[in-house]
Amino acid sequence: MPIPPRPPMPTREDDARAALQSAIYDVLRDDWEELLRDWLVATIGEERAAIWGKPDTSVNLLADYARQVTTPGLYATPPEVRGPPGAQPLLDRIDAAGIYQRLAHVEYLAVGMVDCLVRPQVDPSGLISARVVAPHNIYALPHADDPTRPVVIWELRLRELLGAHGESVYMWTWDQYDVRRGREGYRIVASEQVTLDHAVRSPTGQELPQGATFAAGAGVTHLFIEDAPPDGLEGEAYPFRDHVGREFLPWVWYRSMDTGSLWGTIYRQGPYRGTLNAALLSTYTLHSARDATGSMTLVFNAAEPGGVAGLAGTQAANRSLPVSPGSLLFLRSLDGSQPSVSQIGPGANLQPLAAFARSYMSATASRFGVNSNDLTNLSNPQSAAALAISDRGRRDFADRMAPLFRRGDERLVRLFALLSNLAAGSTFHETGYSVVYTSTTETPDEKKAHREQLAFERDAGLISQVDLWMTYHPGASREDALAALTRVQSDEAQLARMREAADDDAGVVIPAEHAEDMRAAVEELVVLRERLAREGDAIGLASIAEAIRLIMGDHEDDMGEE
Repeated sequence: MPIPPRPPMPTREDDARAALQSAIYDVLRDDWEELLRDWLVATIGEERAAIWGKPDTSVNLLADYARQVTTPGLYATPPEVRGPPGAQPLLDRIDAAGIYQRLAHVEYLAVGMVDCLVRPQVDPSGLISARVVAPHNIYALPHADDPTRPVVIWELRLRELLGAHGESVYMWTWDQYDVRRGREGYRIVASEQVTLDHAVRSPTGQELPQGATFAAGAGVTHLFIEDAPPDGLEGEAYPFRDHVGREFLPWVWYRSMDTGSLWGTIYRQGPYRGTLNAALLSTYTLHSARDATGSMTLVFNAAEPGGVAGLAGTQAANRSLPVSPGSLLFLRSLDGSQPSVSQIGPGANLQPLAAFARSYMSATASRFGVNSNDLTNLSNPQSAAALAISDRGRRDFADRMAPLFRRGDERLVRLFALLSNLAAGSTFHETGYSVVYTSTTETPDEKKAHREQLAFERDAGLISQVDLWMTYHPGASREDALAALTRVQSDEAQLARMREAADDDAGVVIPAEHAEDMRAAVEELVVLRERLAREGDAIGLASIAEAIRLIMGDHEDDMGEE
C-alpha cells in the first residue's frame, strides 16, 4: 500500500520550523538533488536551469562542516562512564548495544541542525536500544520557567498495520508524552482522519474491519501497546516514573548550541541558504567550463548541405552539422553574394568565476562560526574538498561542544538505568553517573606542554591534587576525585606496609615513614564514610571500611578511637 502524505504540525509556526528542519536534514543526508533543483528554478528560472544541466550536489558546505568538526569528534573512542556501585552491568550493556557509535551520528546531526533527539528504550529482557529522531518529526512545549526544558513531546511516527494478504498498511500517529502536573499521560493518537480500505491486524493482534475510521486525535494506543486502553496511560497510570514516583520524559534532547530557547534550528537558516547558493555557483561554474571548451560559429548568406535539427537550450530552432577534424564542408551561396563567418568565444571567464565561488564558500563558512585561520583548503583551487577545517579548529570545537553533549550523555545513561528498573526489574542507581570524553586531536608536543603546565601549577600551589585529577577527568565531581585519590593513597600505603613486613621478616627495621600519609588517607575516608552513611549507600560504606582496614591493619581500633 502507498505511504500516505505526511500530516502537518499542530501549529503554523511549527509547520514552518519543521519544513526548514526537514530540508536541512535532506542536505545532511546528501539526499537533496530535488531540493537544489527547486532552488535553481526559483532563483534563475526553469529555462536557464534546464540549460545549466544537472545540479552539482557534490558541493555541500553544511554537510562538510558538520562532518569535519565531528571527525574525530567526541565519540571516536567511547567515552569513559563512571557510575555508582553496581552500575557496571548497565554500562556493559550500553557498550554492547553500540550506543556510543550511534551517538557519533547524533553529534553530526545536532551540529548540522542544532537540535537532535534520542528515544532510549529497554525491553523486559534488559536489551538496550536508542532511536535517533530527527527534530522535524517532533512537536514540543517548554516548561514555563525553563524554555529549554520540554514538558510535552509529541513524536510523529509512520506506523505499520498488517493487511489481510500480508501487505503493509501505513498510518501516521502522534506518540504523545506529557509530564505537566495533573495532565500526565502517554498515548498514541491518529494524526489525522484515517479510513481503512480493507481489513487489517494491528501489532497487538487487534482485528480492524474494512471501513474502520479513526478521527484526527482518536486514541489508538491499544493497537500498538499490549493491554493499554485506547486513550492511553494517564494520571497514576503514566508509565515513566522513578523510584519515588516522579514522572519523567524518556527522551534526551541533544543541542550543539544553547540559545536559551527550546529550538535552535533557526540559527542554521543562513548557512543552509548559503549552502544552496554555493551549490548553485558550482553548478554554473561547471556549465561554464563545459561551454568554455569550444565556441559558437555563425554563418551568413550560406545554405548547409544537410544537418540535424535540434534545440540548444532555448525555444529557437537551429541546425547543427556534426564535424570531425579534417572534414571538408561545401556550402552554397543563398543569393550569389559572398558568405561570411563570425565566431563567438566562450561565454564565461572561468578563473574569476571560480575565484568568486571559492570566496563565497569561505564567507559562508564564516557564518558557521569557523575562524578563517582554520580554513585550510578553500584557497587551494586543486583541493577536492569544498570546506576543510584544521585540526586545531576541530579540537577547539570539540572543547566547546563537550559540556553540551556531556549533559545529554549523562541523562541518557540515567534514563537507561530508570528504564531498566521499570522494564526488566533491575535495581540500578538512578543518579551518580558522569561521562568523560577520551577522544583528542592534540599533538604529542601539545600534550607534553599541557602536562608540564599542570605540573607547574600544582607545584606552585595554584591547584590541588584534586584539581589536577579533575582536569584529566572532565565531568567528574570532587567526590569522584577524592575517592579516586584516596584509593591511590590506600594502595600505596598497603604496598608500603607489605614492603616493611618483608623487610621485618628479613631482620631490617624501617621507620614508619608513611604514617602521616596513612593518617591523611584515613581521615579523608572517614569524611567520605560520613557522607555515604547519610545517603544510605551500604555498598559504598563496605568499600570504605575495607579500605580503612587495609591501611590500618592491626591498628584499626586505635585509629577508630582517635
